[in-house]
Amino acid sequence: MMQPSTASARRNFLACVVLIPLTAIAVIGRFAVRRSLRQAPLGADWMCLASWSFFCAFCTIIIDYILNKSKNGSFDFNIALPQPELRDESTTLLKATFEAHLFFGFTITSVKLSILWLYYTLFRVNKNVKICIQTTAVVCVLWLIIVTFLVIFQCWPVEAYWVANIEGSQCHSIPRILLGYEITNLFLDVLILCIPVGITWRLELPIQRRLAIAGTFLLGGFVCVASIERIKATWNPPNINEDFDFPSIMLWSTLQLGAAILCSCLPTFKPLLPALNKPIVHFRTWYGSKWSPRPLRKTESTAQRIVPDRRDSISGWDTIGDRRSQTWVYSSYSDECGHQLQDISCDAAYVNREVEVV
Repeated sequence: MMQPSTASARRNFLACVVLIPLTAIAVIGRFAVRRSLRQAPLGADWMCLASWSFFCAFCTIIIDYILNKSKNGSFDFNIALPQPELRDESTTLLKATFEAHLFFGFTITSVKLSILWLYYTLFRVNKNVKICIQTTAVVCVLWLIIVTFLVIFQCWPVEAYWVANIEGSQCHSIPRILLGYEITNLFLDVLILCIPVGITWRLELPIQRRLAIAGTFLLGGFVCVASIERIKATWNPPNINEDFDFPSIMLWSTLQLGAAILCSCLPTFKPLLPALNKPIVHFRTWYGSKWSPRPLRKTESTAQRIVPDRRDSISGWDTIGDRRSQTWVYSSYSDECGHQLQDISCDAAYVNREVEVV
């Protein structure tokens, strides 16, 4: 087994080795959240799992070439090998990239459909948004069919893509095809990112909540950044056919696919936020208790919540409210006169108030 020997090979190898387990954790976590909520996995979840399978196939092609098929552990056409070996190396690399580009299209489209399916589940009550999501999904499927056709038949016969000097063969410019491929892909990514922003901004929620929800969806903006970097690596005029940066194209392809899968899983992790916030709440409670004021005098009255199982051991505590929403209130009086306490909502603020009865 050959070890990655060039910087480009090491970068591409490391990106695959890191992102495969990270995306696996995200997808498994997505299904675990569904299970914890006692919900059956939705179509968006299964589509995300399919995208992860395509991503693993994409990375397997890259890793297999670097470790097993490359004669010197490289991942580039500009390598120092004798001419016969260089020809064989280039043929093997071109065949690997041909396969990888096919899996790239299936991976990125399945991620898009997973996100759109999630949008449909959340926002289908709005008829206009529902139509927009369905239309975008159809465009994504058509895009996949077109780019798959272009990748397969960019040379005729097909094997002319990786086998040189076939008599009567014809090939289109690879950079031009990749440029059109990526520009349309970027357009779809931006369109999908914009769908939930307008909806969440119209929700009757505090501005902080709306920003948080919109920000969660907009985290997919890194996918757009990776797409722009792919375009920059693909299109290097004036000599676009010889100066395109192949290792960077493949590296940013891997990063784009991994980031897309991770970002598609993030909105499904919202039920985990209360559990993750518990340690912070416990710490703040403990820290606040260190600096809390001493108990009030006997002539003072305090209204606050306490743990229900302590009510029998603390005298002077009474309950107000119904069974579903009870509030425990401590009151002490200097005479036998009492005051009718009003019910307090279960979401009411904690209030400490001193009352001196004269």
